[in-house]
Amino acid sequence: MLIKKGQKLLIKHKRTGTFYALAMRDFDTKNESFWPVTACEQVHGLNTYWVPGEEIPCRQSLVLSFIPVK
Repeated sequence: MLIKKGQKLLIKHKRTGTFYALAMRDFDTKNESFWPVTACEQVHGLNTYWVPGEEIPCRQSLVLSFIPVK
């Protein structure tokens, strides 16, 4: 799936739970294993914490579902 820069996404992640994020640049979810996204809200991981605007390491193998939001 092609994702455009600035597109809002709903991500269900194995380690950080469910959160909203923005794409940092254009990318293809099928051809890239690391997805460049930034937090839209406060996100709590297992041992980490991200604030809005901060980059979240999002690896394809750890994502349960990925939904573009309008």
